[in-house]
Amino acid sequence: MPSFTLTNQEDQVFHDPSPEQISAVVAGLPPGGDAFVILADDADDMTFIQAIGSPAEGFGLEYQEGSLDRHFACTSQDLTAEHVVLALRSYLRGDAAWKTAFAWERMEL
Repeated sequence: MPSFTLTNQEDQVFHDPSPEQISAVVAGLPPGGDAFVILADDADDMTFIQAIGSPAEGFGLEYQEGSLDRHFACTSQDLTAEHVVLALRSYLRGDAAWKTAFAWERMEL
């Protein structure tokens, strides 16, 4: 089973986070423009899903699959904390619901 690390802008790190930890970290993101949470695959630091924003301001969601050429952004930029929690929990479980629940576009980095 894959191993994951959850990190936020304050460098708090949770190894193999529980669904409850994901909810708590997302709910605790402060407003102000620099808040984020990243759920990364420990086997490949270029594979992750991340949310940028806060519950008060809304979120953007991105993911990357192994390289900068495979970096995608959700086309909706007004996602709620509930959307983000559902996406992160789905990613953690290894199911594809997070990927099919949203529209994505490839980003040029």
